[in-house]
Amino acid sequence: MKGPLTLWAVAAGLTVAVVGLSLRFMDPFPRNRIVLATGQPGGAYDGFGRDYQSRLAREGLRVELHRTAGSVENLERLLRGDVDVAFVQGGTYPLVKDVDGRLRGMAALYHEPLWIFYRGKPVTDDLAASGATPPSPATSAISPRCGSRGGCST
Repeated sequence: MKGPLTLWAVAAGLTVAVVGLSLRFMDPFPRNRIVLATGQPGGAYDGFGRDYQSRLAREGLRVELHRTAGSVENLERLLRGDVDVAFVQGGTYPLVKDVDGRLRGMAALYHEPLWIFYRGKPVTDDLAASGATPPSPATSAISPRCGSRGGCST
């Protein structure tokens, strides 16, 4: 009778050891904290970040906000591993060097159209100098690409 009891004790001991080592080295539980890159203090992305922070806190997830100059800096922080998640304006990804293709887009939260209004006949040569775009890092970064597609030189 000593044989089966010893076998069960060894099996139980091995099971406890495997579970203990797994918990120690595999980190099976999701983190309860993420770092989110938003945008300039008081800006739209900062507001979205604060909104997500309060909503996710109710679910037990702590969100640490990192305010930045905007989308290009957010992408750079993602690449460096400084943040877990970031708000990014569409069209800014080609402006950073992601040679390994590590970044992935998760979701489009909303459309961010670029509206251009003018009075009179079309004059596109001087659009960049007209002050039609606000001084935003992401807008400044993608404006030359948009303008060149429409025949504008910036």
